[in-house]
Amino acid sequence: MFKNLRSGSLFIIFTLFLTSPILAQTPRRAVKLVSLNIEGNKTADANFIKLNSGLVENQEITGEDIQRAIRQLWNLHLFSDIQVILEKEVGNSVFLTIKVKEYPRLEKIEIEGNKKVKKKDLEKELDFYRGQVIGPVEIKKAQKKIKKLYEEKGYLLAKIEPVIRKSPKAEDRVILRFKIREGNKVKIKGITFHGNHAFSDKKLRKQLKKTKTDGFLFFGGGDFDREKYQEDLKNLIAFYRKEGFRDAEVVKDSIYYGPDKTQMFIDIWVNEGRRYYFGDITWEGNKLFKDEQLSSLLGFKKGDV
Repeated sequence: MFKNLRSGSLFIIFTLFLTSPILAQTPRRAVKLVSLNIEGNKTADANFIKLNSGLVENQEITGEDIQRAIRQLWNLHLFSDIQVILEKEVGNSVFLTIKVKEYPRLEKIEIEGNKKVKKKDLEKELDFYRGQVIGPVEIKKAQKKIKKLYEEKGYLLAKIEPVIRKSPKAEDRVILRFKIREGNKVKIKGITFHGNHAFSDKKLRKQLKKTKTDGFLFFGGGDFDREKYQEDLKNLIAFYRKEGFRDAEVVKDSIYYGPDKTQMFIDIWVNEGRRYYFGDITWEGNKLFKDEQLSSLLGFKKGDV
């Protein structure tokens, strides 16, 4: 029924061979799983693999159950390859084997090329430990952590390259090295607005509380933090709406660098929309208080934004 179902290292492949008389009747026909064996596991416990597959011996299964089993095992991020193999088929019963290939375990971490960030700070951020499973997911997360740490220090163009090599101490262990090219420290040199008519660039730049151009002498500014920049864009819109531009929005923005890669320039396009004002204020049903008394409590009057 299920000749060979397999999950590759980058994607999942499901292959159904329609040679079984049982499956030829209907692909969703249930059969009894008589035996389930595990092969290829070195550190992962066989019962652990069975449990997470969701397949249970002496119960009926379908092709969809096999596909689900592969997805569930793949989501553990422990295996680089998963196969479900039909060993034998007797009548309405099948004998299956789950064959896995485990990701290697970590022997140690090596870091090279770091001059502006201390090794201990990088290791603390990575939080790896000896014997940890090392797969594409873990490596990608580590790259992002290192990249973010450099960005926080102004090195926005830092490049992080992971390199894996086998450990000479153990066959299933690897050494993970991060090669770092720090690049130049980047400072914000200019912030330009487009589409603004009601307010000058200078006025709008003041609304960016955490994103400032490079200061002079002892004045601060110039460092770029992407998260704080996104907050400042929200601050910009909040300012517009406070001034009566209820439909104001940031249409797009662009970040680019100077020739020497040390200067950053930011362009922000805004659509201000129309400015809204309060019109006539009328009251109905008030008998105890006059209109003027109630209006004085509102905090705004006709003509206010």
